[in-house]
Formats: sequence, structure tokens, C-alpha cells
Amino acid sequence: MKKSAILLACLLFFAKAHSQTALFFCAYVNESGNCFMNNNQFIASPDSTVQRIFMQAEDPRTFSGTSKVIFKVYTVGKNGVETYDSSSEQNVQNDWIFAWTPYSFKAPGTYKVKVFNDRNQLLCEKGLTFFAGK
Repeated sequence: MKKSAILLACLLFFAKAHSQTALFFCAYVNESGNCFMNNNQFIASPDSTVQRIFMQAEDPRTFSGTSKVIFKVYTVGKNGVETYDSSSEQNVQNDWIFAWTPYSFKAPGTYKVKVFNDRNQLLCEKGLTFFAGK
């Protein structure tokens, strides 16, 4: 009986851990939610002052119970200190699995993006780096 309870607890833990919200950085996202050129490192174009990247959140449980997803962007300094830069919101529906928004990063550097729901609960976070192009 004890082994069965431990096995059940492990299965529930792994199911919950596997079904968490994930964040992707894409060069483009089409209307079906397909992320193209998913990466967390990009080379900044030397002839552009901004780098447009799509931030895509994926929640396999769907965004049930939330009306919007908020992407908060932070710059990360050389000492690791995060400084809030700006945010972008995407309205969602209960049965959606994906939410995405384009974002224009202003300069090469290291960033962290945190994704929140409409109750200001952190869903996920991920780092992103732009290297200076030549």
C-alpha cells in the first residue's frame, strides 16, 4: 500500500511538472501558433536600432481561468541585477494553448522575460541574449 501511494504521488508530481507554462522566443509566429526559429540567443542586426522577436507562452492545460497573459521584460546588468523595462499584454481565451506578442528589444544585451496571468501570478520566466552584429 505504501509503495502504491508513493508511486501515485510521483506520477502526480511529474504530470504537474510536465504541464507547466513554457516560454519561447521566435523570429516569427504564424496564426496557428507555430514558432519559427525558436532560440534564446540572437544576433542583433547592425543596421537596425531595435530587434523584433515574438515572445510565445504555451500552456498545455490551456489558459483556463485567466483573461490575459502579461509579458514583463527586464534588462539584466553585468552584475545580474534585473531592471524592469516594459510589458506587453495579450488577451486570451479559456481554450487557448498559445499566447504570443511581438516585442522590439532596443539594444544588444541580456534580458529576462517573465510571464504573468491576470492575477499577477508568475507562470514562467526565461532569459534571452542579443549579441551585437558586425
